[in-house]
Amino acid sequence: MPFLSWALCASLSSVLHFNKIVLILNTWPIKVIQVCFIWALIHHLMAGLRHLLLDLQVGNDLIMARFSSKTVLLISFILTVIVAYWL
Repeated sequence: MPFLSWALCASLSSVLHFNKIVLILNTWPIKVIQVCFIWALIHHLMAGLRHLLLDLQVGNDLIMARFSSKTVLLISFILTVIVAYWL
């Protein structure tokens, strides 16, 4: 958060600082961190949808619950790859 606040203030102060921030954000370590945060967000969303279905008594037996947990991992990985390619 402190980096994002600093980056926002710096990018708004001048064009030179804006270009510097863009250069920093386009490095590969930052891209890896972005992809990790995107995966966490997508996985959290998919797991939340799974838990809503479990609350509706859909997939409560053990076999279906294990299948849905693996499906959540697979879908979150696939969506993360799609979004990372878009970045």
